[in-house]
This record gives sequence, structure tokens and C-alpha cells, in this order.
Amino acid sequence: MPSQHSFVERFNGSYNRRTILDAYIFRKLNVVRELTESYMMDYNENRPHYSLGDMSPNEYRREYEIKNATLAV
Repeated sequence: MPSQHSFVERFNGSYNRRTILDAYIFRKLNVVRELTESYMMDYNENRPHYSLGDMSPNEYRREYEIKNATLAV
């Protein structure tokens, strides 16, 4: 059931239908790999996440480092 794997299903839906696989016609597997790597970096580092207060992981890390640097002084 898709509801048992909601995170995977959400990623697959984004990756397959909207962003990569249905958006391009591929002639070489290397192109798929390059686009996938780029998509995964954006998805995992720059895309806002609900669980992080709608911040990207990079933004969250910067906020965390600033907050903890002030506390450590």
C-alpha cells in the first residue's frame, strides 16, 4: 500500500511524474544519472522540509550553528 511508504511514494511521485522521468526524453543513461544526482542534491539540501519549519536542510543547519555558537560563548 502506498500509505505504508508515504515518504518514498512522495519522492517517487515528485521524481517520476513531475520533475525528471516524465519531463525528459533520454538518449543516454549517463544523462539520467546526472539529472538524478542534481535532483537528489536539491531535494535533500535546498528544498524546504515541513519537519524543519519549512526551511531547507542547509538553512536549518545555518540557523542551528548560529544559535549554538551564541550559546557556546
